[in-house]
Amino acid sequence: MKIGIDTNIFIGLFESAESLNHIKKEGDKIFTYPKCLWEMVKYVKTLHLKDEYTEGVVMSFMKKNGIFLTQNIEEDSENEVKAFEEKCRKAGIDCHYPDSEIVLAFKQEGIEKVYSNDVNFRKAAEVAGMKAARFEIEE
Repeated sequence: MKIGIDTNIFIGLFESAESLNHIKKEGDKIFTYPKCLWEMVKYVKTLHLKDEYTEGVVMSFMKKNGIFLTQNIEEDSENEVKAFEEKCRKAGIDCHYPDSEIVLAFKQEGIEKVYSNDVNFRKAAEVAGMKAARFEIEE
């Protein structure tokens, strides 16, 4: 099963190897979106590592733990994103950029289940046809 993780889960997994093991047991491949990667890099910078090593720390973590990047959605997909956001609004879900873009990229990648602690992100993933769940990070 392909698993998608948004930024809040990505950061939590970075902080908790035990939690990462739980997700690895459920899915054979874990994916995140390039924008989530850059949010993670910004987070790691707050740990006061040397700037030139920050991206390397994140990329090493991803490689070591089998976390892959999805492709960016096509640049000309703005209408698709807006249509998806409107579909979510009609369903009573507050889904906006960049979450809408991330959900559509996960769908495009064939992700079957998405983890997020953002309720609207999870609901939007379900509208797109994926399973979605909250994930408690172990401390």
